[in-house]
Order: sequence, then structure tokens, then C-alpha cells
Amino acid sequence: MIEIGELLNQIETYCVDCGIEETTFGLRAVNDGKFVSRLRNGKTIHLKTLTKVLTFLAAKPAREAA
Repeated sequence: MIEIGELLNQIETYCVDCGIEETTFGLRAVNDGKFVSRLRNGKTIHLKTLTKVLTFLAAKPAREAA
């Protein structure tokens, strides 16, 4: 299973590569703008949410217009 630190690193890399904020990532991936900050602050993640995030990261969707 993936570690939270590793997941955060993947999210950070994705955000830099796509030129988006982490809040935007959270909104697009799981409809939660505070998702990344909650993870950093020690909140847990449900398997269903983890699956959504990993699927979003794997799909590498094109940059959407703001």
C-alpha cells in the first residue's frame, strides 16, 4: 500500500508539472479543495478516496481552463 508521504510527493509533482495549486488538484480529483492540506495535517484517507486520487494521477488529465 502507498504511504501518505509518497502520495503527497506524487500530488506535489503533479501540481508542479501541471501548473496548478493543490486546492485545484483536490477539487478536480476528489471534489475537496482542502484534501491535500488535510492529508498533511495527519488526516486519514479512505480506500475509495485513495483509488480516486490514484486514478486521477494515472490518467494525467489535460490542464483544464480555470
